[in-house]
Amino acid sequence: APKSLGKLSKNGTPVAAIFISSAGVLIASVLSIYYPDTFNKLFGISIFGGILVWLMILISHLRFRKTVHLHYKEPLPVKAPLYPILQWIGILLLSGILITMAFSPDWNSAWKIGVPWVILVSIGYWIQKSRKSILYKHNSNNKSAL
Repeated sequence: APKSLGKLSKNGTPVAAIFISSAGVLIASVLSIYYPDTFNKLFGISIFGGILVWLMILISHLRFRKTVHLHYKEPLPVKAPLYPILQWIGILLLSGILITMAFSPDWNSAWKIGVPWVILVSIGYWIQKSRKSILYKHNSNNKSAL
């Protein structure tokens, strides 16, 4: 989020963030007057995002547990009960929900908006990452010339 949204007033209130959030609620309220299924669409989109985040968490946990021994010789102090069975069950169940949402007329808008959004955010991430990489290489080349 932009830094301006994090700016606090004298009494510690993020006024700009509240105004932006309120504008979003107002827009959603007006849209729901003209399009009664607006709430379902917004809810579907938020559920899509939440499920996608949890899928990434479970996949990351599987990869972490699989490769952690390459970096640390000591065993991890916290054991994951029923690892990796519970992670795979979670991945399968969440994937099933997403697939079901794709074929439901009430929820398929989550796919129609969620997938392009994920693609757009991913492209933005890769662009930012490549810029940082180029900047890092440029800075390290200048330091070695000194």
